[in-house]
Amino acid sequence: MNSRKVVSLIIFIGGFTLILFGGIYNPYSQPVSLAPGNYVAYSFHMKANETREFVFEYLDVFTIYIANETGYQAAMEDGNFTACYYTASGKYIAIKFTAPKDGDYYVLIANFNTKGDAEITFSYGRKEMENLIILGSLLSVLSLALLLLSIRRDKERPKYDSRCPYCGAPINSSWNYCPRCRYPLGGDRQ
Repeated sequence: MNSRKVVSLIIFIGGFTLILFGGIYNPYSQPVSLAPGNYVAYSFHMKANETREFVFEYLDVFTIYIANETGYQAAMEDGNFTACYYTASGKYIAIKFTAPKDGDYYVLIANFNTKGDAEITFSYGRKEMENLIILGSLLSVLSLALLLLSIRRDKERPKYDSRCPYCGAPINSSWNYCPRCRYPLGGDRQ
């Protein structure tokens, strides 16, 4: 195996690993267990006009709120969720939230609608994972191109520019030995 094939294999393994990491494993996903009537809050620091995607899913209806620091404090003090930027209920909720200004924002996941415990899947930051899949795909394509180039070069016949002085077989003047009779040639010997 020549060095081009080894490099191609290493690039392919790296690209495939990025595809798997980006497609299967999402460090920005976690299960959220909530008893009936409870909620949990997650805070995110966001810059003005920064957009984040949040995806929530469960078998039954749950409620999502997104608030800034003021809205979050109002919700915690008196249960008033009217100052929230976003409110939705459902079994599957996908939100693209754009921060109006720099600051901390809170995603509140609430189990106000079911009589049993809820195991809600909360995912965010999927864009980073998509970039890993794209980069991994590009690396895999590059590795396949290198492999095909290496195979093509391996199939090319050497250029014969003279004949063996012993057996008359066609040879390249840079070779050290004749491939047919093993007669020592000049070549590039040290």
